[in-house]
Parts: sequence; C-alpha cells; structure tokens
Amino acid sequence: MYYKIKKNKVNLSEDSICAKAFVLLQSLLPRSRLAHNKTNAKKKRLYSIKESLDSFMVVCATETEYKQMYDCKVQAESSIAPFISLIGTLDEPQSFMIDFDNIIYKVFNFAKAVDICFKAYHVFNMAYAEPCAAMWDFINRQFYQLTINAKPKPGIEALLNEIKIAKETNLEEDTNLPSTFTFC
Repeated sequence: MYYKIKKNKVNLSEDSICAKAFVLLQSLLPRSRLAHNKTNAKKKRLYSIKESLDSFMVVCATETEYKQMYDCKVQAESSIAPFISLIGTLDEPQSFMIDFDNIIYKVFNFAKAVDICFKAYHVFNMAYAEPCAAMWDFINRQFYQLTINAKPKPGIEALLNEIKIAKETNLEEDTNLPSTFTFC
C-alpha cells in the first residue's frame, strides 16, 4: 500500500500513511473473544471495528478535545490500558500521545507511538486491552516476533501468511511499511 501511494505521488506524510494503514488493518483482524457472564457461562463477544479502533488509537482534532476525551475516559474506567491518541487528522497528524493509567507521553512519530505503547504492555506485564488484542498480537508477531501465545487467532495467522507469501514472491513493495516503521 505504501509503495502504491508513493508511486502515485499522493502527498501524505509517512505518519499519515502508517496511521491509515493501522486503521484499515483493524478491519481485517478478528475482534471476538470468549467472555464469561454472571452465570460463568462462556459467551462470544464481538467488538465493533470502532470499539477495537478506539481502544487502540483515538483521533482528536486538538489538544483541548484530547484532554476532554481523556478526562471522560479516566472517569469511566478505574484503570486505563495503554492506547495511542493522534492529535490532528489522519491526513495531517501533528503529534501522538501514549496514554497509560494517568501517564501521558507525547511523541512526534507514529511508529514510535506504537513501539512505546507495545512495550508498555510488556514492561508492566499487562494483558492487551480486549477490543484491540488482535491488533497488538499482530504487531507482536509481525514486528517483534515474540512467542507469547502459542498460536495466533486464525485471522491473524492468515494475514501473516499472506504477508510472508507476498514477500517471498517479490511483492515486497506492496506489503512494506515505510522505512521509519522498523522497531528495535
């Protein structure tokens, strides 16, 4: 996708392209899980794409809007799982915030925001937020190659296999993210 955008000379920043790719990626990943209700019976819960995306990344036009959204989220939840806030628009991101349990960390690069947010989950030994667990599992397997869970969900495994096949058949330019999207 990145290659096609650059080839067609679309004037978007790498942060914009990466953020949009992750928004689109959210719709490809599985969003359901088994939940236990009050009678301890297992019930499948399907999160909407919006619920999944909002627990991964929130887009706020201004820092004032961001502060209002964050205050509402803090009041609604006792503990907030790490998530990314994009200040600006998907076309023109200005900055990124990593929000984690009343700690706000500002960065100016989308890849760095994903990197820090991912590492916060692991440093504090937290389970991924349920609505976006598939996204973090995909990031884990595609960029970090950590083997935390024995087997990925079928949708994640299929997507990873498609990326692997594309790379093996020299279609790398269609699957590569920008050069800034490499993690240490």
